Amino acid sequence: MKAMNLTVRQSEVLGYIKRYIETNNVSPFIREIQEGCGINSYKAAVDKLLILEKKGFIKRELNKHRGIKISPSTFSGKKPGYAQGDAEQGRSISPSTFSGKKSGYAQGDAEQGRSISTF
Repeated sequence: MKAMNLTVRQSEVLGYIKRYIETNNVSPFIREIQEGCGINSYKAAVDKLLILEKKGFIKRELNKHRGIKISPSTFSGKKPGYAQGDAEQGRSISPSTFSGKKSGYAQGDAEQGRSISTF
């Protein structure tokens, strides 16, 4: 897969989805993504998901609630690392950023053996 960069907003949405799946063992509804990320409209939330899917970070099952899955190629290895620091500082990130590097609050979760849902 060709490495594509994410905007800060896209990385926030991806991080929210990942954390939601880790916490609840199911993917969030689009409305939950909208509210959780402070997105103004339902359509804007859908647009963010479409972009993440097009870039290969997630996969969505059509006509299925909670049908969002995080691409296994988004995270390489057993310890996914969410580049929260990069996103907060306005740097864009690419799929290769999620390589287990210790630069995010999700790293502790990975070290404790918590997993995420992938397709």
